[in-house]
Amino acid sequence: SIESTSVKDAKFSPPLLHIAVKCGAVNAATCLLRMGADPSIRPIVPAPFMSSSYTPRRSAKRSESGMVVEEDQDYRKFHKMTAYELAFGTNNNASTTEAPPSWFGFSTPKKTATRNLEGLRHAFSAEVLRALGSDEADRLQQLFDSGLEVDAKIGDKPLAKWADELESVNCIHVIKDMTS
Repeated sequence: SIESTSVKDAKFSPPLLHIAVKCGAVNAATCLLRMGADPSIRPIVPAPFMSSSYTPRRSAKRSESGMVVEEDQDYRKFHKMTAYELAFGTNNNASTTEAPPSWFGFSTPKKTATRNLEGLRHAFSAEVLRALGSDEADRLQQLFDSGLEVDAKIGDKPLAKWADELESVNCIHVIKDMTS
């Protein structure tokens, strides 16, 4: 509950897409985007987890399959951040130069972090093209609301050109509304 006054009573679970993006799990993020996970959600982290007296902890837990999974309980990084912002920062600036932890909590080398960032960029681009191709205006709006710039380019082509080429009438209206 957001109203809880102690960490012991408070509960918070970030959206799965946000977790996948923050961990650099490209395949999971791609799958979740394709399945319709909303990248524009801005989770509100309960106050106890945001207080300066809260000390995040990492704990290892054994899953049902027997794997040991490390859980990071520093929820502050998710507060009011979209999945797109977690990956790329706000205004399309890289959110971090540090390597994100991998899906299972083990750290990854900087080279892998760059590859994961490009993989996440590809996942978002693929979802934009899929939304344009099927003329899903609501989905395109979610992607814009998550932080994707309306003047973004995929390949060498701006989104408006893709929409024209794919004859995405509803998406063209969304793009025009965003640019006016």
